[in-house]
Amino acid sequence: MKKLFLIFALFLLPGCSLLQNTPLAPDLSFTEKTTAESSERQTITIKYPSFDKQTGLNEAISNFINKFVKDFKANATSLDGEEKNQLTITYEPLLINEKIVSIDFTVSTYYSGTAHGNWGSAPFNYSLRDRKILELPDLFASPDYLNVLSGHSRRALELQLHDGDKEMLASGTEPKKENYSAFGFKSDRLVFYFAPYQVAPYSAGEQTVEIPYTTITALLTVTPLFERLSLAPATPTQPAPAAATEATTPANSSVKIFFVAMNDNGKSGKLIGCGDSVVGVEQIIDPPESDPLVAALTALFKEKNNYYGESGLYNSLSSSRLRIKKISAVNGAYTIELSGTVSLGGTCDDPRFYSQIMETIGQFPTVKKAEVFINNKKLEDIISGKG
Repeated sequence: MKKLFLIFALFLLPGCSLLQNTPLAPDLSFTEKTTAESSERQTITIKYPSFDKQTGLNEAISNFINKFVKDFKANATSLDGEEKNQLTITYEPLLINEKIVSIDFTVSTYYSGTAHGNWGSAPFNYSLRDRKILELPDLFASPDYLNVLSGHSRRALELQLHDGDKEMLASGTEPKKENYSAFGFKSDRLVFYFAPYQVAPYSAGEQTVEIPYTTITALLTVTPLFERLSLAPATPTQPAPAAATEATTPANSSVKIFFVAMNDNGKSGKLIGCGDSVVGVEQIIDPPESDPLVAALTALFKEKNNYYGESGLYNSLSSSRLRIKKISAVNGAYTIELSGTVSLGGTCDDPRFYSQIMETIGQFPTVKKAEVFINNKKLEDIISGKG
């Protein structure tokens, strides 16, 4: 007998279109909502934004997410291992203004009995004026736009993956629409997402290529719709993650992000569990951030490879997808709220994961004490298995 809990309206919205009847409201503020479903066979957890007075936009988001839910349920037909089938969807706003809503949804799936889960970005781009989800052909008038995107992306990825699988990279950047269907808008550029296994092995993680609008318009003829969306000044309604770290970073300064020297026994850095050491690596902040803690954590969470460059230092966060939600500080006591997904590789990854985050936070003299929460659960509880 299946047991279902907390099934919200996200899964139940009717298919009828409300786009033509919904007025465009100037208020683009949103609240985060969570929906969850649990049964003996599977668990589903979804976080998504709900916009005020934007019925059509909210319906489009719901329909977009429901496609992933439907596909997951179709594939989660059996239990081949001890773990349940799992679907987790989180999000990060890329660009929100009076013209466009661009959101990067991260879709993570795990099917019982498989070696590891899979994940990838699923960007959602919605034109408020046209009241439609945008696809790549909506942006370019040049018939050869895929060839241009292919050449630019391949060159960029060859630099990022200098010792990668050349055959996989060539295949994943061929001038095919499906290779460039995952894209999002930023204030001055397009970002293209290449999923694990598309241009590199799973261990390399997701890859991104960002192309400034100035470069795109120099190489290609764009549609009037693209010009309306991208060339006028943006008016974001949601600020960057809130931070109050009582410190500023001067221009051209640096921070450290921390990785793990395995079996080092404290020779290269602070000794942690399993005989490992945690080691700081300097990162130049360019352009400089006003808040060094935000800069350091952002840099740490952006590292998607199992090992940091050619240093041999291990990154236990490589399969997790974390982002800063809020940082607050009172008299040196810090509360760091994160959201996203946590994926660890085994018992020894627990102290590694904890130490990488806490040492990155604790490097700053203004931090006297720090508590970290991921999806409203204490980091210590997640590591111990209580969360």
